[in-house]
Amino acid sequence: EYFPDPEAQQYLSSMMQLTRIIQWLQDASSFVASNKANYLLGAMAAAMEEMEEEMGPDASQWAYGDVSRKFVEIKHPLSNAVNANMRETLDTEPIARGGNQYTPGATGSAWRQSHGATFKIIVDVDDWERSVGMNSPGQVGDPASPYYKQLYKQWASDEYFPVLFERSSIEAASAEKTTLSPR
Repeated sequence: EYFPDPEAQQYLSSMMQLTRIIQWLQDASSFVASNKANYLLGAMAAAMEEMEEEMGPDASQWAYGDVSRKFVEIKHPLSNAVNANMRETLDTEPIARGGNQYTPGATGSAWRQSHGATFKIIVDVDDWERSVGMNSPGQVGDPASPYYKQLYKQWASDEYFPVLFERSSIEAASAEKTTLSPR
C-alpha cells in the first residue's frame, strides 16, 4: 500500500488539482520521507499498469499524441443531422494533439479533445502591428467558404497569425473585399 493512510486514497482522486498534490509531496510535514517514496513508487506502478492496459505491454510502441490516442476533431452541432458529404464539409479531420488540462492550450484529459479555447488574441498595445491571434476552425462561419476551416491546423499546433492594425497592412493582406450598402 503506497498511501500513508488507507483513507487517504479517497482524497487523492483525479479530480484534485495536480498543483495541490505536488504541494503535499513537497511539504515535509505532510508525509514522512519513506511514505513519500512509497506513494510515488505506487503511483508510478499504477500509471504503468494503466498504460499497459491501454497501449499494450511493449512500452517502445506507446505513443501519445497521435490520431488514435490523443487528438482533436471539431464536430459541427448539425453533424449528425446531415448526409456524409455535408458532414465532411462541416467537421474537421482528426489531428494529433497532446497535453491535458494542465498544459497551455488546455486540451483536457480525455483521449479526444472536445473543448478548449478556439479564439485567442495577444495584443501589443505599444506596437499594434505585432499583435497575434487565433480563431478556429477558421475566419468565417460559412462552410462553403475557403476560410471556414483554414486556421484549424495552425490552431491545433498552437500557432498564431498576425492581427493587422494599419490600413495599409490590412489592404495588402486582403484576399477579397466586400462592400455592404443599405437598400
